[in-house]
Amino acid sequence: MISTQSQRLIDEHKPLIAERLRSLERLLAAFGSTLAQEATPAVVFNPVTEQDVEDAPVLRYDELDAGRSRETAVVAYTQLDYGMRDRVNRSIRCYGALGVPRRIINDARVINRAKSELKDAFRAIAGKRVRTTVKDELSNDTVTVKELSNVILRQLQRSSLNLLAAYREIRALDETPQSIHFMQTLTRSVPRKTAAALLMQLRGRDDALAIADRERLKALPPNEYLVSPKAPYPRMRAHVFGRKLDADGKPARRIVLAEVPVLYPINKRTRPPDLIKPAIRGKARKHPKSYIEEDEYVRTLHYRRMQEGHRSYATTQNNKRG
Repeated sequence: MISTQSQRLIDEHKPLIAERLRSLERLLAAFGSTLAQEATPAVVFNPVTEQDVEDAPVLRYDELDAGRSRETAVVAYTQLDYGMRDRVNRSIRCYGALGVPRRIINDARVINRAKSELKDAFRAIAGKRVRTTVKDELSNDTVTVKELSNVILRQLQRSSLNLLAAYREIRALDETPQSIHFMQTLTRSVPRKTAAALLMQLRGRDDALAIADRERLKALPPNEYLVSPKAPYPRMRAHVFGRKLDADGKPARRIVLAEVPVLYPINKRTRPPDLIKPAIRGKARKHPKSYIEEDEYVRTLHYRRMQEGHRSYATTQNNKRG
């Protein structure tokens, strides 16, 4: 059972999220159908294995033919739900480039705006939670605290929605580049929350470990940030070299994330860009750990304190958002 206050919060945000999600899905369906029918240059490299090179995860890729390249790209652009074998907070990763008419470039930008609007709708409820009461095996009331976004997605029957895929921008270039150099880098996410937000998240839990964590958190300033470093994972970046020269007389360059193929406009006068595959490097540079304490301070949620001298604190406004 959801409390009256929590239900009001759900009713306030659910219609907007549902509307923007439906709009994005309609745009993606039309985009995928149009792109699948184009007979334009397409080169896509699909990941086949993920292995460690000197303790650093590295993806190896196979080059696909033009037909399979286009099919793989369409799936990468349009699939928003987790697959049966997908890992949480991971999404389809392939890289490459597709030449498309200018109208498809414009369609991609419309989709990116829809993605941004959906992200704004979820950002408005970031950190907000609802309390639900359920009966246990002995018919006793048990209070659980859940993320508002998860509750809304469950009510919309979209629990399998991968928000990373929904937010991910389709890279659409203004001009056909001279070349695109792909580079594989190593990164990891380090979520942070205030002590007050973690206390709120542990509210209602009565197991011994959660009780001990709450007591430790009460000893901290409520606006102190704690962090939860995740395992490193590889990402693909594209160094896009244009046909025009910069002030130094070198080809103008920009760097973009390339988790899905890059789109560029085609015309009869310009040949497709050269695509340079990433080299398999040795040990990748890892995120520095020196400022994070080794022992978990909040063991139930796997959060750690930052070392003294590196600790940061939320402003009053950020602390309220949790």
